[in-house]
Amino acid sequence: MSFKLNFIILTLTTFLLSVSCQPPVRQVEAVFVSSKLPTRRGSTAIFYDEPTTSIYILGGSLNLEGFDDVYRHNVNTDKTRRVGKFPHKMSSGRVGTNGNGVFYYFAGINSDIKNVDTTIYKFTPSNPRSDAVAVAELDEVRYFPGVASDGAGNIYLFGGNDRADSSHDILKYDTNTNSALSVYNLPKPFFETTATWVSYPLTPDRDSAYVFGGWDSKDAQTIYKYTPANPVNKFEEMDAKIPSIEVNPSAALTVGEDIYILGALNVATNNYNIYQYDTNLDLISEILEVTNLNHELHSFGAAYVPFLNRIYVAGGYGAVSNYDIYDYIFYIDLS
Repeated sequence: MSFKLNFIILTLTTFLLSVSCQPPVRQVEAVFVSSKLPTRRGSTAIFYDEPTTSIYILGGSLNLEGFDDVYRHNVNTDKTRRVGKFPHKMSSGRVGTNGNGVFYYFAGINSDIKNVDTTIYKFTPSNPRSDAVAVAELDEVRYFPGVASDGAGNIYLFGGNDRADSSHDILKYDTNTNSALSVYNLPKPFFETTATWVSYPLTPDRDSAYVFGGWDSKDAQTIYKYTPANPVNKFEEMDAKIPSIEVNPSAALTVGEDIYILGALNVATNNYNIYQYDTNLDLISEILEVTNLNHELHSFGAAYVPFLNRIYVAGGYGAVSNYDIYDYIFYIDLS
């Protein structure tokens, strides 16, 4: 009897939460660090490396011209310095990891050839100099794919675009063999998505990539889930939607079994919104309203730093109307 009662209570609680009109809002502030990027730039890619307690900022662009540099920002000292470079000027790429301290850069725009580069580049932060090393080639041009790493050596790419058509598949890149394989046909083309991986230690069969956004602004609020171990429903659209967002989000970061979605300016409040998505309840559980970020911000990289419980952002583009480009580095404290 008590089991049935507990089940009914849990079901009712989940239902009431799911139909809530508005998730709770918590006001936070962006903390701007003392050091800035050497130049204004958007379309950056970022990852956090635990052994060096640093975020790495890869490439980026200013007025459609890319950068070939790699910068390291130490989160303990707030110092930023150049530590490596690409063989070409690169921007708009996506980053994944093998789960063992090596990072991979995909689908960046190569300013030297004026097109998306099919080369996959590898970074090893433990090396004194973190230059990009070419390790493999993608099967085709894939501009703006969603990228998620499973922590076991596999990196998944969701869709992408070749400037004429969008890819309809999920590509799995094996970092152990430096080879890629198409593993799933998507129900429609995907472009300008962002993705992240969530692991469930007690139930590893649930391990999934969550994908945000899609083909166009009509998909901006949509959340998808890809579960490789699910034999029946590997790819599904979730019930939850991202509220008050009209552009595809720039970043999604896993924190435990929750995901923080870095969205867009809320025109009603003139504050930037970050959405906390509870993967277990399939709902937006909280909105973080960044009260001192009062402009549009998109096309940036972001990284989560676990020991500080912070999200770091570097660079980015502002409103299209005046095309602001930023050189700041800031963090949001999630505590």
